[in-house]
Amino acid sequence: MVQIPTLSKAQWREDLQFLVDELTAHHLNLFHTITQERFTQAVADLYAAIPNLPDAKIVEELIRIIALIGDGHTSFRAWEIFHRYPLDLFWFGNALHVVRTTATYTRALGTQIVKLGNNNLANALVMVMGLIQQGENEWFVRQRSPFFLTAAEILHQLGIVPCASHATFTFQDQQGSVFVLDLEPISQDESVEWIDASRDVPYYRQRPTEALWFIWLEEHQTVYVCFRRYDSFEENASNLLKFIEQMPTERLILDLRQNGGGDLSKGRKHLLPALKAHQRINQKGHLFVITGRHTYSAAMSNAADFRKETHAILVGEPTGARPNGYQESHRFTLPNSQLSVSCSTRFYQFQDEDAPAVMPDKYIETEWETYQAGRDPVMEWILEYSKALE
Repeated sequence: MVQIPTLSKAQWREDLQFLVDELTAHHLNLFHTITQERFTQAVADLYAAIPNLPDAKIVEELIRIIALIGDGHTSFRAWEIFHRYPLDLFWFGNALHVVRTTATYTRALGTQIVKLGNNNLANALVMVMGLIQQGENEWFVRQRSPFFLTAAEILHQLGIVPCASHATFTFQDQQGSVFVLDLEPISQDESVEWIDASRDVPYYRQRPTEALWFIWLEEHQTVYVCFRRYDSFEENASNLLKFIEQMPTERLILDLRQNGGGDLSKGRKHLLPALKAHQRINQKGHLFVITGRHTYSAAMSNAADFRKETHAILVGEPTGARPNGYQESHRFTLPNSQLSVSCSTRFYQFQDEDAPAVMPDKYIETEWETYQAGRDPVMEWILEYSKALE
């Protein structure tokens, strides 16, 4: 099991200096969000404080310094060193619901988080915000914050909970009753059997281990594609295009709302040109791209490509990344702790106008009631829209 490294204070200082040197040498524009003076001061403050800090606190402060840079691709990558409380959380508006948990804590399933330790949710969120890159957008924060709000060592070092071995969480159920559970964390690599808050699972949450899969919706003469990752993409895209031709396909729905990125050139090479040239599919009302807060990096880029080069209608939530911003990653490892870090090496402009996200043509916010019911309002809207055009 991976754990927070135990190092001498001199070794932590060496790692801090190595981090600064690598960021300075490889980031395309290190001070695009923060001033050089503020960054230098933050580094000096941590360097001076290291002799009096425990290892876990030093790691938290390193994350804070990396987050100052502001872009999502400049990040701490060694999340597996933290333990987590077995709660899968999702923001529905301003309410943070438990959408999955384990059998031990089924009482929490579907409830809202009210407090972490003695801190109400609003205070806890403010405290973790310094660890989240602020140069992307609000949907990026909505996607990233649940991790920090369940990371045991982070919550402890921030003073949100008194210790890292267990913590009290306060929940409110749908009847308004408030109750407290004492939770024990698990390691990030521990295999657990999750229980979902909704009995029925819509397409986009099915077959979660598959990078790309598709299904024929006969009633609608539509191919639905759940595109999560770019693994084996050339083969998967080829199979998809063959399937589209084999079926009397009138519409294609490309669902990117759970796609966190990969190699944007794969989408541009193996899928975009074929769909762009497809006379029946590349028409308004026949091609749809679904986006969401998890649509990030290459997936965000490819969503922007479809908007710019096809007649696709984008539906769902805004993407979790800016269309004009810093991407690509130079990855490096801190020499003593072996912690993994990345920094951005390129600037991309995927839209003419500067916007915080690739904004959908039809914005459909994720709501708790429909999630719990196992419904997918995005798919419902698309199919109703298509039906109206017939």
